[in-house]
Amino acid sequence: MQELPDELERRLQALSDESAQGADFDPASWFWLLLLGLAGPIALIIAGWGA
Repeated sequence: MQELPDELERRLQALSDESAQGADFDPASWFWLLLLGLAGPIALIIAGWGA
């Protein structure tokens, strides 16, 4: 089995650190997630409904 490159190993270690998990989900992140992930597609579907 091949050994993982150092950069990949570093990233996997950072992901497994429990204290850093969820740190990126601040209120601004939730706003953009809801806008681009829910409201945007729903608006596009409604706009295209009559086309």
